[in-house]
Amino acid sequence: MATGKMRFVPTEKPKKIWLLDERQLEDFAILDHHKHSSLGILATQTLDYDPYASSYAKPSEFDDGDGALRSGETLKLLSLEAVGLLSQYSGVGILFNTFPALAYPVFQNYLHMQGYQVSSYTALINLGWSFKIFFGVLSDCIPIFGLQRRPYIILGWVICAACCAAMAFMPFAAPYYGSHTVAGRPRENLTDTEIAKYINTEAPRSSGLIIVLSMVASLGYVMAVTACDAMAVQYAQREPLEARGRMQTTMYFVRDFSGMVPQILVGFCMNDYRYGGSFDWAISPSTVYGILLIPCGVCILTATFLMVEEKVLVLHFSQYLKNLWQLMQLRVMWQFCAFQLLNQAFIAFDTTVSSPIASTLLHVQPVADQSFTVLGIFLYTGTMFSIGRFALNWDWHRTVIAHTVLLVAIDASFKLPVVWGAMDSEYYYLAGRTLLQLPTAFLFLFTTYCIVEVADVGNEGAVYALVTSCANIAVPVATFFFKTVDSFFAVTIADIARNDTSTKWQLSYCYFIAYAVKLLSLVWLVLLPRQKAHVQLLKRSGSRSRSMGITMVVVMSVCLLGVIVTNLLAIFPSTTCLRIAGGSGPVGEWVAIESDSQSDLESCQSDYGSGLRAGEPVLISSASVRALLAQYAGVGLLQSALLSLSTPVFDNRFHLREYQLAAYCVLVTVGWGLRVAIGLLSDCLPIWGLHRRPYMVLGWTLCAASCLAMALTPLPATLPTTAPFTASISAKTTNFFLMMSVFAGVGCVIVLAAADAMVVALAQTERIWTRGRLQTLSYATRLFATAVPQVFIGVGIMGSNNGTSFGWAPSPTIVYYMLSFASIATGLTAIVWMHEPAVLPRSRRQYLSNLWHLLQQRVLWQLGAYQLLSLTFFSFDSTATFVSKSVEIERLSSQLWDLGGILMVVGAMIFMSNFGLAYDWRRIVALHTVIYIVVDASVKISIIWNGTRDPYIYLVSRELLKVPRAVLLLPPVYCIVEVADIGTEGAVAAFIATSAGLATPLAVALTRATEASWVVKDTADTAEMRWRATYSYILAYGVKLLSLAWLVLLPRQKAHVLQLKLHGGSSRLGGGLLTIGLILLLSYVVASNFPALFDSTDRPLLPGTFCCP
Repeated sequence: MATGKMRFVPTEKPKKIWLLDERQLEDFAILDHHKHSSLGILATQTLDYDPYASSYAKPSEFDDGDGALRSGETLKLLSLEAVGLLSQYSGVGILFNTFPALAYPVFQNYLHMQGYQVSSYTALINLGWSFKIFFGVLSDCIPIFGLQRRPYIILGWVICAACCAAMAFMPFAAPYYGSHTVAGRPRENLTDTEIAKYINTEAPRSSGLIIVLSMVASLGYVMAVTACDAMAVQYAQREPLEARGRMQTTMYFVRDFSGMVPQILVGFCMNDYRYGGSFDWAISPSTVYGILLIPCGVCILTATFLMVEEKVLVLHFSQYLKNLWQLMQLRVMWQFCAFQLLNQAFIAFDTTVSSPIASTLLHVQPVADQSFTVLGIFLYTGTMFSIGRFALNWDWHRTVIAHTVLLVAIDASFKLPVVWGAMDSEYYYLAGRTLLQLPTAFLFLFTTYCIVEVADVGNEGAVYALVTSCANIAVPVATFFFKTVDSFFAVTIADIARNDTSTKWQLSYCYFIAYAVKLLSLVWLVLLPRQKAHVQLLKRSGSRSRSMGITMVVVMSVCLLGVIVTNLLAIFPSTTCLRIAGGSGPVGEWVAIESDSQSDLESCQSDYGSGLRAGEPVLISSASVRALLAQYAGVGLLQSALLSLSTPVFDNRFHLREYQLAAYCVLVTVGWGLRVAIGLLSDCLPIWGLHRRPYMVLGWTLCAASCLAMALTPLPATLPTTAPFTASISAKTTNFFLMMSVFAGVGCVIVLAAADAMVVALAQTERIWTRGRLQTLSYATRLFATAVPQVFIGVGIMGSNNGTSFGWAPSPTIVYYMLSFASIATGLTAIVWMHEPAVLPRSRRQYLSNLWHLLQQRVLWQLGAYQLLSLTFFSFDSTATFVSKSVEIERLSSQLWDLGGILMVVGAMIFMSNFGLAYDWRRIVALHTVIYIVVDASVKISIIWNGTRDPYIYLVSRELLKVPRAVLLLPPVYCIVEVADIGTEGAVAAFIATSAGLATPLAVALTRATEASWVVKDTADTAEMRWRATYSYILAYGVKLLSLAWLVLLPRQKAHVLQLKLHGGSSRLGGGLLTIGLILLLSYVVASNFPALFDSTDRPLLPGTFCCP
C-alpha cells in the first residue's frame, strides 16, 4: 500500500456546515491511506504557515508520516529544556493556588467579608486570565531582542514579584475578631463592651489595596504563562497523532500538583482563632506574600538559563493584526471560542453561599480545609495523568455529558444534606468538595484539546490565548450573574447563622438555580467537535464569517469591561451595596421577593382576613355557582373536542401535513391570547347593565353557530393516504372546517374570560385561609369535562375512515351536532340560573386610566412576567420522536390512560383546595418541578437506552406527569384574586392568564429553533440516534430546571401578594414593556401559524415556525 503524502480531495463544493458527525467525514475522499489507524484522515496533515514568518520551515521540508503537525523532535520530558518550561508551570501553580487559598481563612474569616465580596475577590484574582489574548498578541508580534516568549516570561515574573513584595512589607489590617473569647460568635450575641473592645468593624472595608495588588500580581504570572503556553503548543505539535495532547496534560499536571505547596502552607500555618481555626499560633498574611517571592525568583532564573528559544524575524504589527482578524473570522475559531465562553459561563455558575456555610454552619477549620484541598489536588492530578495515558481518544461529547451530570450529582449529594442539617460534619462537606475534582479535571482537559489542532505556525500565542481567554472570562461573567441572582435571596452571614427553615429554603433555591444552569451548559456541546478528526475537518471545510468575528470581539470586550467594573465595585465600601456588585441593593430599592417584615405580613393578613370584598362568602352549592361551574364544564368539553378531532378528522380523514396540523392545534387555542381584550370589554362595556352574563351568552352563540355550520356542511369523501392535500375536492371544505374551528375556539375564550372575572369577584368574598377554593374547583371542573370528548372521540370515532381498525364509527358530523347542543344548553344555564347584580354605566376613559395605573403596579407586571418566563422555560421540551416511536401504543389504550390522568389531576386539585391553600407556593413549584423532571427522565432515558420498552410504563409516567404540571399552574392563579380591584376583575384575570397562555407557543417556537439543526428526525435505533435523543432531553430538562430561577418573581403566599400590592410601587416602564411584549408575542403566534393553513402561504416565514417539507 502506498505511504506517500495524503491529500484531501473534496467530492463536492464545500458547504456551510453547522454540526459535524462521522457521516460528514465521508464527504472527503482519501487517496492514500496511512497505517491502519481509525484517524487515518489526519495521519499526515500539517499546519498552515504564516507567509510573513519566513524563519519557519515550509511543509515540504518535513513530512515524516507520523501525524505530527510541526517539524522537530518530540520534547523529552526529563531534558533541561523541558525542566525550564515545566518549572514555569510549577511557579504558576504555586501563585495560582495561593491567592484563592487565602480567600477562606483571610478574607472570609480574618477580615469577615460577606460572601459576595469573597466571590468578587476570587473573580478579580482570576481576572488576569481574561487578558491572555493581549499578552498572546504581544508575544507573537513584538519580539524583544529577537525572542518572542522568554522576555515576556521574565517580565511577568518581575511584575508578580514586585506586587508580592509590596504586600509583604506593607502593614496588614487588624483581624475582625480581636480575641479568641469572641471568635465565631454572632455579633448579636455580644455585649456592647465586647464589640467595642474586640470587634474591628473596619476590617471588611480595609482590604481594597490588597485585593488590587493581588489582581495585578495575577496579571504578572498570567503574562508569563501565556508565553509558556505558546511554547507548549509548539512542542505539542511535534508529537505524533496518537500521543498528541500528552504535553498539554503534563504541563497542567505539573501546574496543579505544585498547587499543593500553598495549600499545605496556608492550611497548617494560618489556623488560629483569627482565621477560624484552633491552633494557638499562626503566621501573618504578610509572611505568606513574602514567601511567594521565592517561586518568582526561581522562575526568573530558569527562564533565563534553561529555556531554549530561537530568534525570529520582527513581524509588521499591522500585518499581524490583519492575519489575526482573518483567523478570528474562521468558523473553527469563532465556534470553538463561542463554546468555551458559553459552556464555561454556564458550568462556572455557582453560589455565594458555600464559603459562608463552611464558616458559619460547619465551622470548618483552615487546616481541615487545606488538607482536603491537597487531597483534591492529588485526585485532580491523578485524573489528569490517567487521561493522558488512557483517554486521549475518548469521545469528547459523551465524556463532557457524563462528567457534567456527575459533577452536579456529587455537589448536590454533599451540600444539600448540610443545608438541611442531615449532615453537620465538616469532613463530609469537604469530602464532597474533594470528589468534585474528578469530573472537573475531565471537563477542563476535554474542552481544551482542540487548541493544538487549531493553531498554525506563527500564531500559537494568539490562538491559545484567544481560546483560553474566552474560557477564563466566562468565570467572572458567571460570578457576576450568580452574585446578582443570589442577591435576591436572604443568604447573608447573619441569615445563615439564624439557620431556620426559611433560610434553608433560601439556600436551597440558590443551589437549585446553580445546578440547573450547570446542566444547561450541555446545550453548547453542539459547538464542540467530537474528536481531533472533526476539528481538522471543520478547520478545512468550515466557512468564514465577518459578522461572527465582529460579534466575538464585541462580546468579549463587553464581558471583560463588565466583569472588571462589577467586581471592583464589590470591594469598595461606597459601592458594595449595589446589586450589580452582589449587594442587596441601596436603601429604598425594591425588595425582590419578601415583604418588609413579618409584622407587616401579619398586619395584612389581619386587615384582609375577613375577605377582600364586602359580602358573605359564596356557597359552592348555590344554583348560581353551579351555573358558573357549568360554563367551565362547557369550555372544557368544547375545547377538548376540537383538539381531539385533529387526529381522527384533520389528520387521518383530511390528511393535513404535519406542520399544518400543528398550526391548527395552535390556532384553535390562539383565542386565549384575546382574553385581555375580552376582559376589557366585559369590564367597561356592560350589556343591559350586566358585565358578564351577556358575554357568556354571546360566546356560546358563536360556538353553537360555528359547530352547527360544520355539522350542516357535507364532509368530502374519504381520501386515500397518498392523495395530495391540495386536491380540489377537499381544499375548500377543509379550510372552511379549520376556520369554523378557530371561531368556535374564540367563542370558548369569550365565555371563559367573562366566567373568570365572575370567579375572581366571588373568590374575593372568601376568607384568606379558604381563598382559592372556588378557583381550584372551577379549574378542576373544566379539566374533568375534557375527559368526555376524549373518551367518546378516542373510542367512538375509531373506524377505518378515521385512521383506525374498528369496523364502525359515527361520522364527525354527529360530534359537531352534539357540540352545538352542548353550547346551547350551557348558554341557557347562564341565562336561567346565574345571578349577577346590575351595574351603572361607567366612564370608559376613567376605566382605561385606572387600568393603566393598575398595569404599572409592580405586583401585576411582576406576576405577568413570572407566568410568561417560568412557563416558557418549563414548557421547553424535546422535539425527538424516538421515545414515542420506540413504544408501540394503541390509540384506545392511550385514550383510556388519558382519562386516568385527568382523574388524577382532578383529585390533586381537590386535595389542594381542601388542604394546600396555605402551602408555601415557591416550595410547591420547586418540588413539583423536580418531581416532573425525575419521573420523565427516569422513564424516557430508560426507553432510549432499551432499559424498558413497555408501553404501559410509558403511559403511566405520561399520566403521572400531568399532576405536577397542573399543580404548577395554581399558585399564579391564586394571585389573581389578591391583585384585582373591583371593576377590573376581567382585565386582571385575562392579563395573567394571557401571560401563561402565550408561554406554550413561545416555548414551542424556541424548541424548534434550538433543536432544528441537530436533532435527528428518523427513528433508527442506533447508538448515534440514542445519543442525539439523550442530548435533546438533557437540554429540555436543563431548561425546565432553569424555570426555577424565576421563582424570585413569585410571592410565597397570599399575604405576601397583598404586601407587594401595598408597598411594591409602580413602574411605567415595567408595565409598558410587558404589555408590548405580550402584544408582539400574540402577533407572532398568529402570523407564524395562520399562513401554514393555506397553500399560497404555507412556507415558513419566521424563525421557529412550522416548516413544510
